[in-house]
Amino acid sequence: EAIATYEEFVEKKPDHPTAADALVKLGGLWKGYAESQGPYLALDATKRAEWTKGVEKSLASSERILANFPEHVGVAAALNNMLAVLRLQQRVRIKTAADVEAYFAALLEKSKENPNLVSKITFAISGFIAEQDKAKALKQMESVYREDLRYGAEELDLFGRSLIESKRYDEALKIYDKIEIDYKMPSITDPTKAPRETQEAQAIALFGKSKVLQEQAAGLKAEGKADEAAKKTGEAGALAEQLKKLYGWSKYALEANFPQAQSLHEQKKDDEAMKLLIEVIKAKDATPELRARSMLLLGKIHEANGRFENAIDNFMKIAAYYSAVADAAAEGLWLGAQLLEKQAKGEIPMPTPPPKAAPKEAAPAKPAEKK
Repeated sequence: EAIATYEEFVEKKPDHPTAADALVKLGGLWKGYAESQGPYLALDATKRAEWTKGVEKSLASSERILANFPEHVGVAAALNNMLAVLRLQQRVRIKTAADVEAYFAALLEKSKENPNLVSKITFAISGFIAEQDKAKALKQMESVYREDLRYGAEELDLFGRSLIESKRYDEALKIYDKIEIDYKMPSITDPTKAPRETQEAQAIALFGKSKVLQEQAAGLKAEGKADEAAKKTGEAGALAEQLKKLYGWSKYALEANFPQAQSLHEQKKDDEAMKLLIEVIKAKDATPELRARSMLLLGKIHEANGRFENAIDNFMKIAAYYSAVADAAAEGLWLGAQLLEKQAKGEIPMPTPPPKAAPKEAAPAKPAEKK
């Protein structure tokens, strides 16, 4: 019924300014309709046809926004929807990664006369390219970025993270400031009552600023500037705590556990820090990078508290479980090896062997039965 209502409005008033908002809604609703049919590979022919209809109409709705309302704020949402639908097709092997890139290449060709739209499309596909080649994705985003354009908050987050990885912290901070401004909170006293899109964007901004601060703290610590590093860590933890308090439902709230745990560790509140880290390590939707870094910090906390076996266990497991996170895996192996060497030299206790089980006593013989 919702789909029918929006489609009727779009057909009767195709040039109305709010028709773009209706098309954004239709893109999401048709995608939801497709997914509601069930897992594609398990569907019968009839339901597969409905799934396909939902996917195709979702893409068509989003494409109409780009064609008819290229300057509308809903363009970012439309591009996000397109990419989500194409990923859906890729997961069930209807499309390949090359097909996804070709689809966006065709969009860019159609939009080459509109540099604003080209910039937004490039940002959207960069999220897909970054999964295989982060350097290429960053180069693409840098080549088209415009401060005066409104991009999707998640696309800007990808740009911000890429800048952080390149240690360009001041530039990254500007990106997260832009998210906060572009998705400004309406004039209400309770931010949790704002539209969900606005709340998610504000959560991203808080998370990004917290991440910048924690990376800056790590650099200062490496330079021997412990006091300055501790201050940055505390600021990162405060932002992470604010994020979790206001937007605990957001996927970024889980990532906020790490800077908050770092801050608690600096304050010698290791029991609280460990609870947050264990929550991350056990979470199904935590990224491998986040889990690896959490295990590394957990190992350091165990070492600081004299629990050397637990520390070694955490350090060594990083390479076994998350070898793709090369920096964390390498540091874990190095720290674990150092502790093993100290054990061999007698500088720290060797692991206590488990107590031997007591030999079982023979059961007393039963008295002979009297006949």
